[in-house]
Amino acid sequence: MPILFKSNRLAKAMGVPYVPVTANMFLFGPLGWAVPLPAKFKIRVLPPVYFDVPSNQERYSRSRVMEEAERIRRMVQDALYDMLRTRRSVWFG
Repeated sequence: MPILFKSNRLAKAMGVPYVPVTANMFLFGPLGWAVPLPAKFKIRVLPPVYFDVPSNQERYSRSRVMEEAERIRRMVQDALYDMLRTRRSVWFG
């Protein structure tokens, strides 16, 4: 739930570090604390990542680790862009 602002006065009165004020509180009043806005999440599971380590090598070189990390980051980013292209709407998934 996006926080519009934090209420320091209310937090001090309740004895907590902060009290978030959300859009639901403006729409539903005090009931807004208990009623979240619906959210739709889609999860895509990508294929597993395998690393080929020679049997005589104890660990990867730093450059190999950085290359593999960049390849994985690119795979995840491409999957996100693909999901965004096929999304119908921000509100309805």
